[in-house]
Amino acid sequence: MSTEANAADLQQKVESLSELVSKQSKMIAKTGEEVMKLQLKGLREQVPQSSSGGAGSKVDMDDYATNEDLVQLVGELQNQLDYLEERNVRRIVNSQLHTKGDGAIIAPLPSKDGEEPPEDVFPKTLSEFKKISKYEAIMLCEFYDIWSFDTASDEALNAKDLSIEDTKKFLAGASNKTIDEKVKELSDKDFDDVFDHLARYLGVPVRKHDNVW
Repeated sequence: MSTEANAADLQQKVESLSELVSKQSKMIAKTGEEVMKLQLKGLREQVPQSSSGGAGSKVDMDDYATNEDLVQLVGELQNQLDYLEERNVRRIVNSQLHTKGDGAIIAPLPSKDGEEPPEDVFPKTLSEFKKISKYEAIMLCEFYDIWSFDTASDEALNAKDLSIEDTKKFLAGASNKTIDEKVKELSDKDFDDVFDHLARYLGVPVRKHDNVW
């Protein structure tokens, strides 16, 4: 496929993504409006009952969201959509890296909070990603919150004979593990799974396993 065709295909994907985000934004605004309508309806139904109940009866307005609450909620959701759009655009860019060779620059994805990954950990090129260490892979997976390396946490969740206090202690000990400890516990086979999962998340077209998308 020619460079022009790749660019046209990429532009088409970006436009489709932008259209999807626009639709999602309108849906969020509509949802906020419907929530407000339902709350106002409930308030109207409660007011007559409150009036007939005497001076001691009054409506608790703390149970209802204000306009400011909804504006803040919609704003937070819009920020999440913006971060999602940015991640997807960069994934599309990364998906074309195999056409540019090992020296191709990888677009770093922001986290769910909009933060950029640490420069000293994130691989700059496709070649560097292929050689990524267990330490770096674990750091990035935890940065993006896409993989749990606390096997003890899974055991605690599945255990049936542990008390609540024992479970809390078990999980506390697991969460205090250092990156070096997690590296030692990560087998080569499991690392291949982590590598493929991270590559898939970033949109990088490289896999350790065959027939893994």
